[in-house]
Amino acid sequence: MTSPLAGLNVIYARSRNFCIGKNGGLPWSLPLEYQHFENITQGFPLIMGRKSYQDHDGLLPNSLNIIVSSQASLVQEPDAEVTNNLENAIKIATSNSPSFFVIGGATLIDTTISDAVCVYETIVDAEIDGDTFINTPVFSAWHTTELLRQEADISHQYGFVAYQHQR
Repeated sequence: MTSPLAGLNVIYARSRNFCIGKNGGLPWSLPLEYQHFENITQGFPLIMGRKSYQDHDGLLPNSLNIIVSSQASLVQEPDAEVTNNLENAIKIATSNSPSFFVIGGATLIDTTISDAVCVYETIVDAEIDGDTFINTPVFSAWHTTELLRQEADISHQYGFVAYQHQR
């Protein structure tokens, strides 16, 4: 498994048509992809928006969860910080680790991807009629490595390929 680079890393899964969400959650069930996400991000600060935090039904374990929200009392737990802007979230993350992740939602991904040192992108082999989409990132000037490939099966609603894009 690859280790994240020092600095801002972004990680997300998206469909072929750049959908990342539907009805406040992920529009697929992909256990191996979620395990891939956990293997890469565990132990590192995770920056997320309020909706992404609520989608996870609680804190992601073994990581500092930094939630960008105007609702200061959103979560009161030891492994969580709530801040009202991305700049503060990045300061909190860098004061805790040289490597950290933005994990969603769409606005945070779109805002930070151009500053990322590394992007972990999973492309789900489906066109999803969702309600949350990211902009189309361009990785032509990046070094891309395939990390994981999974075909659709009884446990995986869709096939997917996970990539690491490094500057």
